[in-house]
Amino acid sequence: MLKKPIVRLAARALLAGLAVLVVGLEQAPAWDTETLRALLVAAGFAALEVFTPLNSLVGAFKKG
Repeated sequence: MLKKPIVRLAARALLAGLAVLVVGLEQAPAWDTETLRALLVAAGFAALEVFTPLNSLVGAFKKG
């Protein structure tokens, strides 16, 4: 399952979002604000990998 680049991309974005959520909730337990912040961070990292040449296996400019 982790051999597929798109699955690895989703897993990395999910882990980044969860890390932001956990850190934010430890500082201030405001679920709505921290959940939105975590979703934005996860979406941002996923967008960077898809729409920039950071990841040549998944992105819009993938090779092969």
